[in-house]
Amino acid sequence: MDNLATFEPLFLPLLKINDILYRLIVYDDWIDKQTKKIQSQAFLRRDKDRNGLSVCIAEYYSLEKCKTDSRFNFIFGVGGLQVHHIKSLGLGIEPDTMEHANIKGLPLRGEDDKRRNDLAEDLAEFCNSYYAWINENKLPN
Repeated sequence: MDNLATFEPLFLPLLKINDILYRLIVYDDWIDKQTKKIQSQAFLRRDKDRNGLSVCIAEYYSLEKCKTDSRFNFIFGVGGLQVHHIKSLGLGIEPDTMEHANIKGLPLRGEDDKRRNDLAEDLAEFCNSYYAWINENKLPN
C-alpha cells in the first residue's frame, strides 16, 4: 500500500495569468523597515535555490499559512507577484506541488550578475507587500 505521507498529486495546478504567488520574506534586510517595500535581495537566486526561486501559490497556500510557515524561524513579510509580471520578464513558473512553485530562468551569482540584479530589481518593483512585521522591539535576535 502506498505511503500517504509521500503522496504527490496526480495533477499540478495550471497557473492563470492573474494568479498571485507569494514570496516569503525570511531575512530582515529583504524588506524596507520604513516603506515596507520588498527589496530586490528577496529575488536574488541563491546557490541553494537549485530548482529556481521558491514561491507559494496563493490559491492553495493562504496568507495566514505563509505568516506561520514552520519551515522558517521567523517570517518578516510576504510579498505577492502576479504570474503575468513574472512571465513578462521572460521567466517561467513551474509548480512542483499544489501549494508551491519555482520561478525559473533567474541566474545564479556568477552566471550573469547584471541580468541577475536587473531581474531582481524588476521583480521587486512588481511585488506588493501583503504582510510586514516591522516592529523593531519584537524582532527575533
